[in-house]
Amino acid sequence: STYAAFNTLISVAIGFVIGGYSFANLFGKWQTYVVAGIRLVFLPTVSVLILKLFNAPQEAVVATLCANAMPLGLNTVIIPSAYGKSSDDGASMALVSQLTAVFTIPILFYILL
Repeated sequence: STYAAFNTLISVAIGFVIGGYSFANLFGKWQTYVVAGIRLVFLPTVSVLILKLFNAPQEAVVATLCANAMPLGLNTVIIPSAYGKSSDDGASMALVSQLTAVFTIPILFYILL
């Protein structure tokens, strides 16, 4: 499908961008893990709990969880570089959030739904 092809293209683009950085630098910043935790666990959990508190339809809860539990994309790398800034932090956040999301997405769906 078109969606699968688009996701594959984005994944390849992220791989090319992140491949240009040192893995030691990408994994070495503790702030990256804090941002990933907020983005991948805290925000989706709070969003779903608020919707459940107000008895939102299950479809809305699932859609919100899908939208909020996804990892950071390539924009964290592209936007700083477009303004002439270093995209090291963005590449670090993209890599860590992509790898962490492999675990957090299924866990959040199991616990919150």
